[in-house]
Parts: sequence; structure tokens; C-alpha cells
Amino acid sequence: MTENSCSDADLNAAVCGLLERESEKLGLVFAGAAGEETDGKFLEEYGRWLDDGCAGEMAYLKEHYPLLRNAASLLPGARSVLIFALPWPFPGNDCPPENGFISSYARGRDYHRVMRSKLKRLAVSLSALYPGASFRAAADSAPVPEVEKASETNFGRRGRSSLLISEKLGSAFFLGEIVTDACIRKSFPEPADPCRGCMRCVRRCPGHAIRGDGFIDARKCVSYLTIEFHGAFTDEESLSVGGRVYGCDECLLACPWNRRRRAGSFDSDFTERGALLNLTLRDKLMLSEDDFLRLTEGSAIRRIGYLQWLRNTACALGNLSSDTDDIPLLESRSGLSEPLDAEIRRAAAKITLRAGARDKTSRTL
Repeated sequence: MTENSCSDADLNAAVCGLLERESEKLGLVFAGAAGEETDGKFLEEYGRWLDDGCAGEMAYLKEHYPLLRNAASLLPGARSVLIFALPWPFPGNDCPPENGFISSYARGRDYHRVMRSKLKRLAVSLSALYPGASFRAAADSAPVPEVEKASETNFGRRGRSSLLISEKLGSAFFLGEIVTDACIRKSFPEPADPCRGCMRCVRRCPGHAIRGDGFIDARKCVSYLTIEFHGAFTDEESLSVGGRVYGCDECLLACPWNRRRRAGSFDSDFTERGALLNLTLRDKLMLSEDDFLRLTEGSAIRRIGYLQWLRNTACALGNLSSDTDDIPLLESRSGLSEPLDAEIRRAAAKITLRAGARDKTSRTL
């Protein structure tokens, strides 16, 4: 559906102009306005992805699947989905290996809160132009197929990594939506395939999760394993996590579009929080629950919880350390949960093996 599909073309043009101006003031990019229905081909492909079990333990995705067909499931009488992009600082400062890696998007304030606040302010501006209309803001918090909707407006295209790739922003940005029963449409010239023959992200993914067809097997994705998965890692999963404590940026780092993205200012809410980032893995492991909650106040990291934080940190330390002095530190965290205990046992075994190999090499030399 095009801009001309709304009965009042002049009003539609005025509203889109306003959204572009007001979005820019808020640090957002207006990424277009799509219709309420979702493309049937995407729904079919996504349904197969769910049936194949690629969502792992994210059962809510299957529960919400029927709601994806039409935005009216979120707002009765919905006619439009307005899409907005919010870039974050990428790639961010380097994380020293001894500190463990935290994904660049999570180093500042929780993006859900930042985006939702901005969208609510935009909705107030829209209400003045559409008296009596309803608006619902969503920031990765409602069943909206946001990448598909942004593809419909031609703001970007889904890449091999499943992330939306924009020629302007690369793929390091958040998406948020305003669902409304007002008729608003905005699209852009159709972009070229951003990936073409590129396979960089596929080759770089530590868990080999990227299938190459625009979907990933979440069960192998390090971001899923460290954030969404609450159980005990297998040996293979633990190895793929490497030195990462929260998330993984490898597909973003591999993507050439993120090296070409235009320089710009970023929301101050995304300023990195050094108090947590600058702690070594040993210090991260020894945080009390109260300290963890204090240091993650207002951060997306808090949602994984204290025990999962310890599991991830123990895993990272076990993958990087060859210092047997770390084993008592690890064992001092035993008895809090079985997934954590399993990772402590594995980490201790890895450190012992690595230290033994180092000592043997030293004696040989």
C-alpha cells in the first residue's frame, strides 16, 4: 500500500513530514509507515521456522504467532504501523578479554525504556493531527514483525543474519513502532539486496547459527544462549560462548554495512556504564546479588537475573583462564543453581587442563 492509499493525500504528506522532523529531534529515524496486514509469505516462512524448533525455549514466540497476521490484534481497528529506528553506538569501546564481553547495545540504559519514551512523545504529536485516533507504542515489547514491516516500507532489507540492514544505518539500530487506527503510509525507493554474495556473518558466527536465508537457529546463537536460555550449557555451547558474558556482536562486526554507516551523534542514554564494564571477570563473578542489581539498574542486562549472570561469567572465565587460583573463586559460587554448578565444574576442568599444558610447555622449553 502506498502513500496514495490514504484518502487524504495532503494530510498524509504533512504527517510524514512532521514525523521525519520530530523523529530527528528525538534522535530517531522515521523508517516508514506500513499497512496493518503482514505479508503471507513471511508468515509461512516464520511458521516453518517455529515448527522446526529454531526458537529454542522462547515459547512466547509461538504463542504470539497468530497475533502477527494483523496489527488489529494489538489495537482494534488498526490501519497502520509506523516504524522508527534508533541507532546505538557501535562497535563501542573494546572490552579487554579479562573483563569478558558485553554486547554494545546493552552497555547503556535499557533501550526498551529509551525507545518507548520517545515513541510516546511522538504519539502525543500525532494525536493533535488525528483527534479521536488511538495510538499504541511498542519497543520490542509486543508481537509486531518489525523487521518485516520495515522491509515493507523499503527502509531496509533482512540480511542473511536475520537483522534488518539499512544503507544509511547498517544493522546496529533498534526498531520501535506506533500502531494506530489512523491511515498513514510512507515508503522509500526499493533498495538492492544488501548481502548479495557476502557470507561474512555466516562464517564469523561462533555458534554457526546463521542459516543464510534470513533466519537463524536461535538454539546455536550466543546471544540466545547468554540471554534467553536458562539451562545448563552443553560442552559445545559453552565453547561457542567463549569470553562473552552478555550477548554477541560478531555478525554486526562482520557486516560491511556497519563499517559504512554514517557517523552521527547518539542518545546520551546509551553512554557506556564503566562501573560494570570495567570489572574483571573475577570481580564480576564475585558480585553479590545486591551489587548486581545496583550495577544493572535501568540496564537491559538485569533481565537475565543474577544466577544466569554468574553462569555466563563462570563460562567465560573457564574459557579464558589458565590460572588455577581461579578455581577456588569459581567453587565459592557453587550450590546456587544446577546450571551454574555444571558450568563451574566444566570451567575448573578446563582451567586445570590449560594450566597443565602450560606447565608442560614451560618444562619442555
